Amino acid sequence: MRKGTRLVATMAVLGLLLGVPAAAFAQWMWKDDAGHTVYSDQPPPTSVPQSRILRTPSGRATPEPASGAEPTDATKPKSLAEQDLEFKKHQKELAEASKKDQEEAARKQANQERCQALRASLSTLQSGVRIARTDDQGQRYFVDDTTRQNEAQRVQSDISGNCQ
Repeated sequence: MRKGTRLVATMAVLGLLLGVPAAAFAQWMWKDDAGHTVYSDQPPPTSVPQSRILRTPSGRATPEPASGAEPTDATKPKSLAEQDLEFKKHQKELAEASKKDQEEAARKQANQERCQALRASLSTLQSGVRIARTDDQGQRYFVDDTTRQNEAQRVQSDISGNCQ
């Protein structure tokens, strides 16, 4: 044999030998009714109590239920229907939270736009420029100083109460 082929063969054998113990750790181990230790890559039958399961694929024994009682909801594995229901509930909660966040953002945006309009109106009222309005009959008139001052106070109080 050539030296390179021998090295490859040796490495392959070594790899197999090192891989076998790792596979053994990915096994279930429990005591059967006769007291014999059983190794398997499948979980034990449901007739085997938790107290006789010696090792799970993770290498740890499974937790025992308290004093032979039925497993609690926390230790019972959830069925696919329960998992699906829980998933749908979580998705619904996320959708509701997202909708609530969007509504809050839209409300803040509308309030911000309203505040900008109020500030612009206040600026116009305080500028001293003549302001013309139209009455119910469509006639144009100019706002007098008293009306301008009253409107400026109303806009200022609205800004103080609703804008930060």
